[in-house]
Amino acid sequence: MKTLFCGAIMTVNPNHIRLSANQPHRAKIFLSCGQASSEEKAFATNLKKRLEGKRYNFQVFVAISESTIKELDRELLDHLKTSDYFLCINFRREIISDVHKEQCGYRGSLYTNQEIAMASAVGFGSENMLIFSQKGIMPDGLLKTLVRNDCEFSDNEELSKLIFEKIAKWSYQYSRCLLVSDVYFNGGPWDWRGKKEWIAVMKVENRRSQWIATNCVAHLKSLKNGSGEEKNLEETYPLKACGIEQYSHTVWPHSTVKFDMLSIQVGKTDLFLHTQYDREYQAIVQGPGIYFLSYEVYAEYFPVIEVNVDLAVGMDFSATRLK
Repeated sequence: MKTLFCGAIMTVNPNHIRLSANQPHRAKIFLSCGQASSEEKAFATNLKKRLEGKRYNFQVFVAISESTIKELDRELLDHLKTSDYFLCINFRREIISDVHKEQCGYRGSLYTNQEIAMASAVGFGSENMLIFSQKGIMPDGLLKTLVRNDCEFSDNEELSKLIFEKIAKWSYQYSRCLLVSDVYFNGGPWDWRGKKEWIAVMKVENRRSQWIATNCVAHLKSLKNGSGEEKNLEETYPLKACGIEQYSHTVWPHSTVKFDMLSIQVGKTDLFLHTQYDREYQAIVQGPGIYFLSYEVYAEYFPVIEVNVDLAVGMDFSATRLK
């Protein structure tokens, strides 16, 4: 956990999957894999263990239990939204016969088609999706209409070899989502609307190689006090982009931008926001205390991310230091 002491104490909440100020980002793989037999379950378990090992260093989500698979609409969609890569293994199922009752192939997993549809819906594509189908499976559904299925395997040994050949181009540092990699007070104090302020900034990274994050904006979604009571916010408008007179950024591939996330005036303990809201500049919170702030970051064609920050405001700001 990262703590910012300033008379005020600012801590990054480690519970959010996307905010990790002290620990390096580890890309998350959504592993869609057949679970119809103990052999298939064992393959998925062993693959997950290997991918999460020191050599590859990924995070891996795989639906192992039957009860988890039945919760497709909620749990799997939530994991897909926060995953960086989609790895799909489509094992053979029952034999398909033609009108003459002669074997013409095999059906693939119905769950596989559902998960491919969900992955496509949340924005996975050629940059971050791999699909492996066992030989003999008849292309159907999205495998036929949306996906060029050119990764076929005969058995688990060949499958394992193909997987690690294909993912050689994947990196645990990659993020399909924008990544909030740090929050901190940005030196100062600085002048803002005639006042001297200590300004905290949010660092947002685009680690994708082929996508520009256009119209990237951030806003304060909610604020609670130390007792958990939520404050009624008037200012949910876009936050000021750091360093420019705008309220949005263009985040180029492999680049970083910053937003002013909050400020504290010199000699005071009130919290302010630098937003697009056109009204008299007023504090959103008055006086010292403990606060829980939740921010959201948006950009076109990128998943929304949420950032949770804990802030403890003391009586002065004289001891600014990172710990």
